[in-house]
Amino acid sequence: MTLSLYRSVGGYTLPVTAAAIDEDYTLDTVDNAKRRLLALTVAAVNAELGGAWAVVVPHIPEMRGTTPVVDSYPYEPTAQRMAERSTRFPALYLHRSGELQYDELTVNQPRKTAPWSMHYILGPLKIGGISKLENALWIVPDIVAATLDNGGHPAYASGVPQFGEGAGGLRKATLVTASAGTAKFASDAPVYYACLMQLRTEELITEQEGTEAPYDGMGATYHVGDGQDMLHDALQTDTEIILQRS
Repeated sequence: MTLSLYRSVGGYTLPVTAAAIDEDYTLDTVDNAKRRLLALTVAAVNAELGGAWAVVVPHIPEMRGTTPVVDSYPYEPTAQRMAERSTRFPALYLHRSGELQYDELTVNQPRKTAPWSMHYILGPLKIGGISKLENALWIVPDIVAATLDNGGHPAYASGVPQFGEGAGGLRKATLVTASAGTAKFASDAPVYYACLMQLRTEELITEQEGTEAPYDGMGATYHVGDGQDMLHDALQTDTEIILQRS
């Protein structure tokens, strides 16, 4: 019998078992909500901006053959990660950031409100390239906002809604702010052109039934009468049905 609170918290459940870990051997795979949110955004941006992008980038030598999002990563884009991964651009990074809040959405329905940071990074472009692609830093947050408001995108999972009950743990997701400009991830790093977006999600916390040791069977004998004049057995029952919570 596993000892646990048996809770579903957003996109994962307690207890966190070995089955939640993939071949990368990282606890990050437990947070399914993050990876789905990132994949949804990548699909939406490439679908909505890809047509115009394909016409522009042949005229930018360092960007030829790219799509609006080439590389995505569910972590913060630190200088070490950027260097070790040999990040390809444009890139989209997503990670949880800031302060979590816990309250009740309704009576007996706990809720976790979580802030996120999403980084859309065009890369260290030359002046000719940035003049042609700079407006993508303002178009992408519009695409993200519309996708989250819509609850999904036709380019991802055939447009199946990604938020709400039964949709993998995220009840709601919204884009809160967006700020575009230049960024440096280290003092000796080149200047990047990027857009930083702040998101907010609501994740429900629900109870899950645990597992109890099953009964192999049950027998019962019922008597009719009082303590003075006990009668013969009036009813006998036997069952081989296993009683189990799963």
